[in-house]
Amino acid sequence: MSLLDTFDKEIELEFQGERYLVRDNGSVLRKNQYRKKARPNDNKWSFGVANASSGYMFLSGLRVHRLVCTAFHGVPDDPNLVVDHIDTNRQNNRPENLRWLTRLENILLNPITSKRIILAYGSLEAFFDNPQSFQSKGNTENIQWMRTVSKDEAQHAYDNLLEWSKSGSLCSGGELSEWVYKERSANDISEPEASPSAISSQIDEWRRQGELRHSNYNSFRPEIKKIYFESNTSTALQVEWRTRTEFPLCPEKICEDVLEIYQSAMKFGEIFSRNIYGCSKIVQSYATKDALIVLTRIDEEQPKNWAVAHLSADEEFVYHKNLGTFYDLQGALKEYCIYAGVSYDESFDDYTR
Repeated sequence: MSLLDTFDKEIELEFQGERYLVRDNGSVLRKNQYRKKARPNDNKWSFGVANASSGYMFLSGLRVHRLVCTAFHGVPDDPNLVVDHIDTNRQNNRPENLRWLTRLENILLNPITSKRIILAYGSLEAFFDNPQSFQSKGNTENIQWMRTVSKDEAQHAYDNLLEWSKSGSLCSGGELSEWVYKERSANDISEPEASPSAISSQIDEWRRQGELRHSNYNSFRPEIKKIYFESNTSTALQVEWRTRTEFPLCPEKICEDVLEIYQSAMKFGEIFSRNIYGCSKIVQSYATKDALIVLTRIDEEQPKNWAVAHLSADEEFVYHKNLGTFYDLQGALKEYCIYAGVSYDESFDDYTR
């Protein structure tokens, strides 16, 4: 039996002035209009035709996913709601793969969508700041893996992509392809990332073993590259900070007093970091026993324009960890104070003095 004819439920409804039959395998049939000659696409079961640019399925200009979602999940209360493809396969229009969401929910509530955005843009914040930046960098979205699927293939794809969203690793081959639709095996997808405490212990172990060598980033093992990212400054290494960044004030040579030297260059208003999304400037810094905590202002018009960073060093690198971005100064200061070990009131007074 063909995929078109494999279904359990069929619904008839009126949609945008036309009569349709819709099956729970994602296929649709448009009925010819009363007492009118049948059109080429009338009275034929079809999954639709994939748009070459977006991957969405269309039937005579109609988005099939909106028709299927309406048939099985009802008319949305808000006409601005969009259809979320839960497994992100835009050609899988099975009802269990569709749901009505706001555009923001479509990003934040779908871990698979969130992970794909993070890999494409560096972070969700970067996406919100400049959604066009991915295309402007000359990249094209991979839609070649998308296709209509059976019920079993749909479940395999969801399981595989959900596991991938947790681990951040693809199957061997490095991109989404037919492996998505196969039953998951332990050899295909890596384990989820470790907890922060486990990561900290592993970092210490890697340092003892000499895994983190100044000129050896390209030879880092894959599990190390999940945590550490190369920067545009030779002596700086980014920790859980994906967007490749330049740190203009970072000393060119690593020495015992590198953090002290680094802090001495951190004058108010100096550029702390710079990448494709803009730059951040020094507001203030605080030296703890073995680290620097840095409060910065992002020099771009975006909702979250305050940031806090944690800097540490060894004989190989200065490690830059982004502790978060914030909507206002108060939120950033609170995070800054937690890591600096100073009172919030005292720090705020220092800033406004």
